[in-house]
Amino acid sequence: MRRRLLPSWLTGYAWLYMVFLYLPVIFLPIFSFNTAATPKFPIEEFTFKWYAELPNTPVLLDAA
Repeated sequence: MRRRLLPSWLTGYAWLYMVFLYLPVIFLPIFSFNTAATPKFPIEEFTFKWYAELPNTPVLLDAA
C-alpha cells in the first residue's frame, strides 16, 4: 500500500492560500473598467477612461 506524502489538511490549506493570493489579481481587471475611482460592487458603468488616461500620466512616462 502506498503512503500519502501530504496530509489532506495541507492540500486544502494550499488551495485556500492560492485562492487568497490570486483572487485580487482576478478582480483587478474587472474593476479597471468601472467609472468609480475605488473598487466597489456593483460596477456603476463600463468605461475605458482609466486606460485612455495612461499615456498622459507623467509618473508612468518617467518610469518608462
